[in-house]
Amino acid sequence: MPSWIRRLLGILILFSSIVALQPLCQAQKTNNPIDWQDGPTLGKLGDIAQVSIPRGYRFTGKAGTQKLLELTQNPASGNELGAVVPVVDRNDDIWFVVFDFDDAGYVRDTEKDSLNPDAIIGGIRKGTEESNRFANRRDGQRFM
Repeated sequence: MPSWIRRLLGILILFSSIVALQPLCQAQKTNNPIDWQDGPTLGKLGDIAQVSIPRGYRFTGKAGTQKLLELTQNPASGNELGAVVPVVDRNDDIWFVVFDFDDAGYVRDTEKDSLNPDAIIGGIRKGTEESNRFANRRDGQRFM
């Protein structure tokens, strides 16, 4: 590919990134549909967790996060619980963090006393040993 085409593609990618993130700056202004909580504050991630938001950052809950994703043309899964963004006035250094939750592997506190750590570790060891036997038959490389 000629170098001028690579440069043009690079410029187009950079420009599209800046254009895609401009709504984030707009979304942080006071007349927007996102309910921002300025730090320092405690951001509640549904009834699952909370996150400490320092000064210079903003937090929004589930509804605000879904609106933020929409404004920045990012897909929402529906599992989003909150987002943190830096307070910015320009388009540089724009980023955001989205918190979501998937209960795969989640153990409730009420179940913690019924877990058998020796059985869990034993299961992991057994699986690793079986994987190693399989690997040894194939090419001799072990996992652990």
